[in-house]
Amino acid sequence: MQTNTDLTKQIIRRFFKSTNIVSTKLGELALDHKSVREGGNSLVYNATWGGKQQVVVKFLAEVISGKKPSKRYLRIIDELRAIMPLTETGLVATVYHFDLVEIESQKYPYVVMRRYPYTLVDWSKSNPVRSLKSLEPLLEGLMDCLNVIHKNGIVHRDLKPENIFLNEENKIILGDFGIAWFDPQQHSKLAKTSKSERLANYLFSAPEQVTGPNKSSPTMDLYALGQIIQWLVTGKTHRGTGRQKLQEYDKSLASIDDIIDLLLQNDPKKRPQSIEELRAKLKEGSEGYAYDFERDRRIINALEAFDRVLRSAFPGKSGLFRVSNRKEIQNLLELLSKSFSKCELWWTRGSSNLEISQMRIIKDDLWLINNFEYIIQEIWVNKDVSSYRQYLLCKSSLMPSFRSQKKRIRWEEAAWFRGRYITRGEYDDGFAKVDGEIVELDGSEELRIREDGRFFFLGSFWNAITFYRNDEIIDRVYNSLKAKGKCTTDLLEPLENIIAREEVYNLL
Repeated sequence: MQTNTDLTKQIIRRFFKSTNIVSTKLGELALDHKSVREGGNSLVYNATWGGKQQVVVKFLAEVISGKKPSKRYLRIIDELRAIMPLTETGLVATVYHFDLVEIESQKYPYVVMRRYPYTLVDWSKSNPVRSLKSLEPLLEGLMDCLNVIHKNGIVHRDLKPENIFLNEENKIILGDFGIAWFDPQQHSKLAKTSKSERLANYLFSAPEQVTGPNKSSPTMDLYALGQIIQWLVTGKTHRGTGRQKLQEYDKSLASIDDIIDLLLQNDPKKRPQSIEELRAKLKEGSEGYAYDFERDRRIINALEAFDRVLRSAFPGKSGLFRVSNRKEIQNLLELLSKSFSKCELWWTRGSSNLEISQMRIIKDDLWLINNFEYIIQEIWVNKDVSSYRQYLLCKSSLMPSFRSQKKRIRWEEAAWFRGRYITRGEYDDGFAKVDGEIVELDGSEELRIREDGRFFFLGSFWNAITFYRNDEIIDRVYNSLKAKGKCTTDLLEPLENIIAREEVYNLL
């Protein structure tokens, strides 16, 4: 389904196919048609200004009428007013000009910015980062950029390689503050950021940005910094368990692995709270034995919490057994819903893993686990004397479409708002049609997902079932279960070969 933003982009793109000239009071902009690329709410062109200067022109996909200015238009004004004073630091992308262009009797805002020779994406292709020596200048540059904006009351919230530039001297510059947060104590604001705005990019953003409205904090950018470091060395970001260690590429990166583990904590309070604190952690190199002791206590507490759930749900039982009684299933899930945080509960299918951030019953037998809706039909429980080997295998009903009970789905997203489901498009736009009227979402809406995968495992992060070195076995078992459509003890036999995490093994 096309949104108003998509249609507006089409109008702008079509117009500049017939002409590539934008007139400004400071000289003509000649756009390069072949260079056009899309942002979430914009079209971006390379251009030549005044016949010589190479620049970038960003057109906001927003019509400016004589009526009250839109929130997105006011946001770009807020962004420019906050960012332009920082360009003199050389750490924030330079803005030259802001104006409106008329297209088909409508006016659209645009910004003219300095064109840098590389994004971090382009630069990294010919400059691989495989050692501490090659990483250090990039890390220092990124920390300098974040330190400047954070001290000036700005949280970027969209830190990713495409928004990081390098100049001719390979100096890091930060750009694209389109969804940044500006501290109202330091910056006057025209636009109000509503709770329903989607302020995240999935690969690099902190989990609290993806899962729902949260107070903006520098720790969001610090999480993204951890993902960028991981991406620079390994070529990919990290989600779930079993992060690929940087020291696998070079032993000099071992100390950076400790830092990334801190930056990628799901709980913002467990991350470094500022660039100054991060620099101190880097200087320390590692947290030594005190950190190891804390980790060991955390492992024991989580395994004991999960074991307690199984013992209280099924006293006297042991080994592998099937549970299909509705009351027993509901009782087990309710116990887990009260203890998932203590258990450090994770969902896994081997090739994909998720930390459980919420778990509750919606109605009758319908459960919400993170953003996924499930009706659990049966659970296979492995209640082992070795707590690290324990796990749950859940089988859910085939879920119908949000729109029709007769329609089968592979993957479908919607949102729950005021006692009904609204579409994903309405959720993204921040507005929905309710009882014939268009209303603005107020932050109470909740993303919901249904999918056709009927089997998944649950266990503590410290159980072997979530250990990344067992992913291949678990993935194979999951695919066998999916193909059969049911579970039998022989299909679960390969799980007898899964191994403990090193941290857990050392405690046995």
